[in-house]
Amino acid sequence: MDIVTQIDDNHAKKLAYIQQHTNQDLSEILNQAIDLYYEQLNPPSKSPLEVLQEDGLVGCFEGDSDLSSNYKLGLWSR
Repeated sequence: MDIVTQIDDNHAKKLAYIQQHTNQDLSEILNQAIDLYYEQLNPPSKSPLEVLQEDGLVGCFEGDSDLSSNYKLGLWSR
């Protein structure tokens, strides 16, 4: 697809900077920018377990394995 657009001087300078530092052509830069913007608007869905694993919450707690069913015993016996 061919796209013709106008950008202001500020964005033109930013684009030139990106091109100088990445050695990418305009098409590559725009494709990456579109992919990034799309991912921000439409993040891939993750299971609750995946989210907790990424945050480091899975496996970081210590205690008896039956704590959820015997939590009152644990509090009162200490």
